[in-house]
Amino acid sequence: MRGHAVANGVYVAAANRTGVEGVAFYGSSFICDPLGNLIAQASRDQTEVITADLDPTLLAEWRRLFPLLRQRRPSVYGRLVEE
Repeated sequence: MRGHAVANGVYVAAANRTGVEGVAFYGSSFICDPLGNLIAQASRDQTEVITADLDPTLLAEWRRLFPLLRQRRPSVYGRLVEE
């Protein structure tokens, strides 16, 4: 998930439950920045709510350094994703 944040230049919030219900759930929900850095993380064994302040200047800086969204070429792959 953190790799997806870096690859797409976005903040990512990943939620996972805790406890056991047939299988064990490992918790550790988190929020990370576009560089993959954890900025908030829940514990592995307690139900928690986490929050984080997202910095729009970090997002803008990442997109300035890695302008991947501007390099997209939907005309090349558009037919692959049409319904």
